[in-house]
Amino acid sequence: ILADAPGLGKTSQALAAVLATQCMPTLVVCPLTLKQEWLREIQHAKEDLKVEVLTGRNGFVHPAHVYLANYDILQAREQQLGLMGCRSVIFDEAQALINPRADGGHRAAVATRIAHRIGRAIPLTGTPLLNNIREYWRLLHLVDPMSWPSFEAYAERYCRLPTEDEFREDPSTE
Repeated sequence: ILADAPGLGKTSQALAAVLATQCMPTLVVCPLTLKQEWLREIQHAKEDLKVEVLTGRNGFVHPAHVYLANYDILQAREQQLGLMGCRSVIFDEAQALINPRADGGHRAAVATRIAHRIGRAIPLTGTPLLNNIREYWRLLHLVDPMSWPSFEAYAERYCRLPTEDEFREDPSTE
């Protein structure tokens, strides 16, 4: 999870990580308004990368090193995105995925299924999460589903007040 203030280079850092680990092809999912920014950053990072910009809810996809998709087309293209052989997925503006109880068609649930199928997810966010620990689970689950398998287990452990015994046992409360 790459969470940093806006303008400090999260896009460049994510691209550098994917290039350095040779996890191509990669899928980049971002808001529609950021597709051109990603295209410029990719071309700046390495000019010989073939980029396929996905538009609309269906259509043929040509082989590429990087596939650019926006959140609005995830559900319609989920099956296709899962079959493209991507080795990594970058979720820009990942705060759009924080809903811990998203149903099957919600973009958070679709993004999670895609991330788990691909196996290597890199969520990026420059927007602070709102001091609500519940918001972190989805991002943790995207990155490491084995360590963070269910929201219920996460909520039981991290989203409740400590019991009096637990509070007394905590050395930081002395």
